[in-house]
Amino acid sequence: MKQQILFTLDECKHILSFIDDNKGHSNILLNDRDYSEWLIDSSKFDFILDRLNKSFEISSLLDGRIIRYNIGNYFAPHKDQYGKFSNRYKTLIIQLSDGYIGGELEIDGIIADKTIGNTILFDSSKSHSISKISNGVRYSLVFWLELQNFNILKKSI
Repeated sequence: MKQQILFTLDECKHILSFIDDNKGHSNILLNDRDYSEWLIDSSKFDFILDRLNKSFEISSLLDGRIIRYNIGNYFAPHKDQYGKFSNRYKTLIIQLSDGYIGGELEIDGIIADKTIGNTILFDSSKSHSISKISNGVRYSLVFWLELQNFNILKKSI
């Protein structure tokens, strides 16, 4: 797991402005998860990609999801790389809010920093979870990346 604060409070507020309740919104409630999400077109993320390229050598992004966890929401331990999603190589999460209680992102027993703008990159095959929110609201931006989204391939050619 790598993490680094890459985005300011104002930049995170700008990312949150991409939420459109009339487009790409889903409420997810299953046995192991409870949250809301909005699909966000990758064309909105030029400034994000520039920062990610410099810090993590990410050369392209697929569409992202803004995830909202309200009081009582959570996501039980799971892996992002499985079955039909076996091509997922890395998971990238950007913290967009703070001031909430609970909502810890735990990756293989390590708790990620909850600071606004913190950007977390980890192997999609790693088990991770979001603990139940007991107060406030947690927002994050999530991308699932494939090997082709990294400069690694371009360097080796």
